[in-house]
Amino acid sequence: MPAPRAVAAQAGARGVLRWAGRAAGAGSAGAGSAAATAAGSPGAAEAPAVERDADGLLVFGDEAHAAYVYGSAEVVGLMCLRVFTADGGYTQGELERLEHGARRLGAAFQNVNFLRDLADDTERLGRSYLGQRATVDEALQARWVATIREQLADAADALPLLPRDARVAVGCALRFFSTLTDRIAAVPAATLHERRIRVPGPQKTWLIARSVLGAQKGGRT
Repeated sequence: MPAPRAVAAQAGARGVLRWAGRAAGAGSAGAGSAAATAAGSPGAAEAPAVERDADGLLVFGDEAHAAYVYGSAEVVGLMCLRVFTADGGYTQGELERLEHGARRLGAAFQNVNFLRDLADDTERLGRSYLGQRATVDEALQARWVATIREQLADAADALPLLPRDARVAVGCALRFFSTLTDRIAAVPAATLHERRIRVPGPQKTWLIARSVLGAQKGGRT
């Protein structure tokens, strides 16, 4: 019979893969607007105001963006982390590093989706999650790509602290969204308004294989 920690880690790992799969396949609004004011969100009782511009577009400023991302994505990372670390044995410093990585990974997922879903968010939903204007130009694209890469790097820094089963799932999600970010960075900003950037199926399979092999090297068992 598998040890309780292994069962918990495997269940949590499957949750990460489902979470990443939904994030990759659903629009950014699919994260659930109600989650933006979920219990536990910093300042949830006094959420930052979201304003409409002259054209009626719902604009998320920096504070509103941060609150939305926390409630729709970062908390999911923290919930998965509780499963991964259920067996204990971590120092306070390690837990803080893991929590930071979990939140940053969730934020990266959501910010990637904001870039992928520009047309749907602005035209169908009437929302601007990434700035004060509906159109993302090259400068704003580069700014968000840099932010996402920093978030993914922070998440990768915490990866070795996870149990092996969890490292496979989280490592796979990291590699997938890193690849997706590279593909977003490689296209003109105008393209982001025309089509949704994707990772081809064969490349996804290769990323999964790399994650399985990578999880065998070092880290916790």
